[in-house]
Amino acid sequence: MPIHLPLRYALYGNIEGNPVHQIDALPVVTEAQISAYHHRMLRGHIVNAPGCAQTLIVARKTSSRAFSHILLAPDGIPTTREQLTRSRWLRPMLTHPAVLGIDMLEQRCNTIRSSWANQFHFVEEQLDGDTPTLGL
Repeated sequence: MPIHLPLRYALYGNIEGNPVHQIDALPVVTEAQISAYHHRMLRGHIVNAPGCAQTLIVARKTSSRAFSHILLAPDGIPTTREQLTRSRWLRPMLTHPAVLGIDMLEQRCNTIRSSWANQFHFVEEQLDGDTPTLGL
């Protein structure tokens, strides 16, 4: 069954008025195996999708620590983009940048900057007759 999983942030907040957001996973539409889950008062669905961590989808907020990835989806399993509007990740928990030390933030910034190396290239504008092809 195809399911939609929303954008997931790893870091989200402000430092001295500047937004600091780090994306953990982009939104994805993927085929998944879904099975019912019931443990004590907690009911939901376990989603196993290739390339994604095992995720528990629940309709009500929970503090369960049994799963590392928990998606709150009041409208049920998100099979359409519209159902994602009320869905949000309960786990993993967002980290606010203020709780990380300067050393940890610098390390994350260095990792991000190094991932950008050689990823941007200048492309000159080209003319195809009278029609320009825009560059970068």
